[in-house]
Amino acid sequence: MKNNSKFKLRYQLLVLILFVLGSQTFLTAQVQVSVFNFPNLNGSGGCSDENENLISIVNAIPDFTVDGTISSFADPVLLANQLAESEFFFMTDMESQDPNNTAFLPVASRASFESWVSTGGVMVMTGTFGSKDTDFLNLIFSWDLTTVSGSSWTEITANTSGTPFEGIAVPTLPNLSATDAVNKNTVPNFTTMWGTDSNAVVAVIQYGAGTVIFMGYDFYNTGVGCPQYTSDWVQIIVPAALEYASDLAVGAITNATYTSSDYTATMSDNGNGYWVAVPTGSVVPTIAEIIAGVDYGSVTVVASGSNPMTASVDQVFNITGLSPGATYDFYFVGSFLDTNDDLTYTEVNTETFATLNNDPTITAIVNQNVCPDTATGALSFTVGDVETLDTSLIVTGTSSDTEVIPSSNIVISGTGATRTVTVTPATGKTGLVTITLTVTDANDGTNESVYTVEITDVTAPVADILSLTAITAECEVTSLSAPTATDNCGGIVTVTNDA
Repeated sequence: MKNNSKFKLRYQLLVLILFVLGSQTFLTAQVQVSVFNFPNLNGSGGCSDENENLISIVNAIPDFTVDGTISSFADPVLLANQLAESEFFFMTDMESQDPNNTAFLPVASRASFESWVSTGGVMVMTGTFGSKDTDFLNLIFSWDLTTVSGSSWTEITANTSGTPFEGIAVPTLPNLSATDAVNKNTVPNFTTMWGTDSNAVVAVIQYGAGTVIFMGYDFYNTGVGCPQYTSDWVQIIVPAALEYASDLAVGAITNATYTSSDYTATMSDNGNGYWVAVPTGSVVPTIAEIIAGVDYGSVTVVASGSNPMTASVDQVFNITGLSPGATYDFYFVGSFLDTNDDLTYTEVNTETFATLNNDPTITAIVNQNVCPDTATGALSFTVGDVETLDTSLIVTGTSSDTEVIPSSNIVISGTGATRTVTVTPATGKTGLVTITLTVTDANDGTNESVYTVEITDVTAPVADILSLTAITAECEVTSLSAPTATDNCGGIVTVTNDA
């Protein structure tokens, strides 16, 4: 049996691989990089213009060229269409704009980005010397990244292994210009390449079927002919990041849902395609094990299949039976008869992808009014999730005003689907406070229930006797019994008379 490279992926846009029958020669067209091209976003020309610098750097790298079509986020429908046509998207510094401004980044455009990445899109995010880069990502993906600083960052070789960052001989990255880093906080699927999880200057974040590559480098003074053009950042890290993004973007796994994905392949001869999906990190299967499509060694094959393939025709393989919020390694191999009618196999193609996660649910709680120094009582609510057991769901509570209601005074009870929350205000405090209950599942999916607690006495006292007995006397009243009253909040009730 022979193993020839006659298999090709279905590449998007300008990436085209042309296989020459009977040999292993192929031609690769230039990879088109979509760079955000908003006018005067971060400079006005020369080495201080970071967009111009980035464009000149990309154009100087063999096999890469720039597409500046995306120049605004104002139209979310247009943006969604442009992203769908992009190989991958490079977001640059935002010195003259703020992602928190909905005129610059509308809420609907955030949703366009989120949908594109979750279904397989790849975004490269640069540093901005400030929080605009983390704000941009947090607004789109509901993350809690924070911006941090550092003087240098060390490579995590265990994480760069097997990626285009491996073996590039840059053990430490310096802080040039306005380089910044990020703290991952609670962001899932975050892999630090240089730095630490709390101070990462290069990181890869998987989101659904897509990926965000964070590269905290600021492109000031870096263009061709500029002082920092010869730095390791420009000459080594940027090309590796572009190669990584390109590799991810041209992957054939598409249409990820909660329990399925599609894989598209094409061969230059008639033959058969075989595939298996296994939990990520499993032992790599042999060609024979891929074709067999059953458990091998200690590895459980989650899904497998095969289909006949017609020469030069895209074949879509539907991967079903997957679990929501899970990550898988996918292996594909094609078989065909060569010109001598010998059974021949393509190289094994490997992809890593993730299914979507169903967020947990939590029911609403009606707004509450309580008297000062009085707890709300146990308020019932229900949580649930498609993938995570009710007993494994985590519920936390926060207060918008911790002086009136400390977060420690929000007590959540119960371990199953039905939980209760009791809120106790601080002694002598009054006011209107917003309580947020957050439920988190095993895949870091979240949902919230928000209600208010108003601590005040709004109900007037009620007289114990609505009508008093009339008293008639001449000249003076020698005895007058004061009426009594009851108040819902307790305490002393003062009763006066007009006698």
